[in-house]
Amino acid sequence: MNINFGVSLSTLSDIALPANMNAQAPTVETLSQVAQSFESLYVQMLLKSMRSVHQVLKSDFSSSQENDTYQDLLDQQLSVALATTQSVGISKLIVKCLGD
Repeated sequence: MNINFGVSLSTLSDIALPANMNAQAPTVETLSQVAQSFESLYVQMLLKSMRSVHQVLKSDFSSSQENDTYQDLLDQQLSVALATTQSVGISKLIVKCLGD
């Protein structure tokens, strides 16, 4: 099963600085992409945690593996949408702190 968290390994490797002394800081665009990916992953984990609390209150009607799968897909897309629109603001803060 392949789960996409909205984080690309190529994006993460783009920001990783080489170990040599001539390393350059990542561009603001690259930093922004990675920060957005982190925010998406964070929001998805937050939603999943909130849903796990809700599991206790679930009825038999809404309790199924199919429903859980669709809920996970919804959470994934919602987290990407929130990170893209910068609604939460974590990516802005990361870019601001690391971009200086």
